[in-house]
Amino acid sequence: MNSVEEENLKYSEFASIYLNRIGSILPIEPTEQDLDFVNQEKQTLLSKSFDEIKQEK
Repeated sequence: MNSVEEENLKYSEFASIYLNRIGSILPIEPTEQDLDFVNQEKQTLLSKSFDEIKQEK
């Protein structure tokens, strides 16, 4: 596997983790409080490195 393929795989894995975590906490009809919580969780997740996120799994 070349470096571009490895990088694409990392982006794909991160996207999958991101969608699973954020999607799992977002209610169907979110309240303003729900949206604030989700935004806070998104910021927390995006502030971490990919390696930190993988270690959490």
